Amino acid sequence: MPATRPQRAPRLPGLARPRAAPRLWRIGQGEAPQSGNWVALVPGTEAPLLGVALPATLTGAAREGVALRQVRDRIGPEAEGMILRPARLGRNDAWGHVLCARRTVVDAWRKRARAGRGHCRAILPDYLALPAANGLWTVQTSAGEDRVQVRLGLHDGFSAEPELAILLLQQARERATAQGATPVAVLRLGPENPAVDAALDGLTVRTTPDALPSGLPRPLVLGHGELALDLGHDPVAAADRTRARITALRWPLALAALGVAGWFAAIEVDTRHQLARAAALNEATIDAVRRDFVPDGPLLDIPAQVERALERRRAPVDPDSESSRPLDRLRIGAARIVDGSATLLSATLDRQSGITLDLELEDFGTLEALLEGLRNDGLPAEALRSGTGDDGQVSATIRISDEVGQ
Repeated sequence: MPATRPQRAPRLPGLARPRAAPRLWRIGQGEAPQSGNWVALVPGTEAPLLGVALPATLTGAAREGVALRQVRDRIGPEAEGMILRPARLGRNDAWGHVLCARRTVVDAWRKRARAGRGHCRAILPDYLALPAANGLWTVQTSAGEDRVQVRLGLHDGFSAEPELAILLLQQARERATAQGATPVAVLRLGPENPAVDAALDGLTVRTTPDALPSGLPRPLVLGHGELALDLGHDPVAAADRTRARITALRWPLALAALGVAGWFAAIEVDTRHQLARAAALNEATIDAVRRDFVPDGPLLDIPAQVERALERRRAPVDPDSESSRPLDRLRIGAARIVDGSATLLSATLDRQSGITLDLELEDFGTLEALLEGLRNDGLPAEALRSGTGDDGQVSATIRISDEVGQ
């Protein structure tokens, strides 16, 4: 059998199409496309739409569950071998049909579709690829084929042999008349078929979209959610693949989680150690400040309090002040003692009389100069004893007190 090139979506004048409409390929007619986006069409007789009775208030997952349960009850035990898809077509949530197909047949279609390349967007029954719009029926016959494809608005359709198609069209007309939903027009495509055309008598029949009544929306090909009914997609297999991928990642993820937990634990331990060290350092700082700078009173601002204590220690001492201390006087006169070439032998502190210093000097002139210099520095200094040793050096004892002459 010669290869048949894939068909593109119908390009009838006045036909609105979604952007980049995929090519159409009928399974069983030639080889599968080898590039681009395409949709595989299967005989609608093998994948019918079954109507279900659902209240308009039932929506979402609850509506799907009730619809599938009704179809399973109608089909009986054979439902176990069927693939069921809720036919949510158009923007209306009040859908009322379920797409059905045998699993073994669908598996064969999937195998045929996998022989192609490019991107197979979906596997759909042929009647879902007909132009569709609200209030429009589309009937298509094909030369050399014994099937008629029919689309009844957005939510219903079928493929069947001409005799059965005529019977189904008559039943659809009766239901539409009873419900007051007679189609505004019928788009008749394909070669003439007197028997099929006779079933459309009394309806507004047009053969091109441009000739349709102006009140109808432009018909679309695969523009009402048909691709979502893809029979090539197996939710169960997809769930199994996802579960397998998650299982394969279980141990790496567990190890990664353990690593992250260990990292956080290490950070926590290190943080606690740092806090403990900081607390110990703070306690040691407070002890040092209490010992050396602020022996009593509250510690409100340690840097400022320590700075004030240091400033007080660096400030000059007033020798006439009652608060002056002998050690402060000695600190002031230390430079004079060193500059006077004197050697300090010993120092004795008496809180009542002051500081007594035993010195060794070169001569008595040096002693007198030292005493004069101390007095010039504001220190009340006097010689308590002086004399010459065996080595010729002058030894003297002087006292720095509060008042001269003590």
